[in-house]
Amino acid sequence: MKAIISVLLGIAILGVGLRATVRDAIPVIAVAYYALTPTVIAVLFAVGSGLLAASRRYSSACATFFAAVLMAVVGASNQLGFAPCAGFDRSQLRVVTWNVGGLRGRASAIRANVAEVLAGFDADVAVLSEAPRLSTTNPDFWRSRFPGYSVAVPGNGLGLVILSKASLFNVSLHELDRGAYLVTAQGIFQGRPLEIFLVDFPSSPRAMKQPFIQSPQLLKPPPSGTGRVLMGDFNTPRDSTWFSAYDGLYTNAFDHAGQGWRGTWPSFAPVLDIDHIWTAGSLLAVCARVPAIGSSDHRPVVADLAWIS
Repeated sequence: MKAIISVLLGIAILGVGLRATVRDAIPVIAVAYYALTPTVIAVLFAVGSGLLAASRRYSSACATFFAAVLMAVVGASNQLGFAPCAGFDRSQLRVVTWNVGGLRGRASAIRANVAEVLAGFDADVAVLSEAPRLSTTNPDFWRSRFPGYSVAVPGNGLGLVILSKASLFNVSLHELDRGAYLVTAQGIFQGRPLEIFLVDFPSSPRAMKQPFIQSPQLLKPPPSGTGRVLMGDFNTPRDSTWFSAYDGLYTNAFDHAGQGWRGTWPSFAPVLDIDHIWTAGSLLAVCARVPAIGSSDHRPVVADLAWIS
């Protein structure tokens, strides 16, 4: 029993130390940072507290239980948003990002499922990642299901799709690093210029995330008067050390106007928020949410945006 308690509390303390210091800055230990979320650390402390109480070490059990409560509060404060999400003017802009790589079944059924979910959001711009069986299909499928939308399927076979109510132009695919992709596109919404950035980054926690999260293409400010939406599957939690480079340029939609639980993976019990929507330039989120849709292993992220200048 003593050995089990020591191991549990040692792992929990390691997690606290990582999150208070280097976080994911060192790839070799980044796996522990990903695995030891505040919620997981709280569970470890809680189990340790129960075992200590069973061993009649009541003082230690109380102290460990307090640590569990503290980490649960930290986890909730990081993951919960309380924005009212009221009074949104639908003449503004709604965007959605969704990794659909976890969908299973026949390609036709998957396409129909995704199309049905997206139609329910009534998004002005929707982007999909990890959708090879969708993107290799003729884009006419999307045009038939979403009349009036522009469709872009850059890098056929990569699983990247953009659906837009406004015409898209200058659509380009960039490989930022091995397996890290960025799609850039431009459009005009309500007479305002918009840049759409779709990313799909590697999922391995051991991969150094800095080169693509902090790519010069992402850190270049949008032109004056232009709104930019950067969204997709970053495969990196919001509290990653690498997102500090976005300070002053991007605003995370959920940070600014989140409502509910922000975790997106795994969809049945999302403990990691690895799919994001960021805004820059003339756009700012007025509401962001993560619908509890479990048909893929990622939940989608939806944000309502407003022009601010």
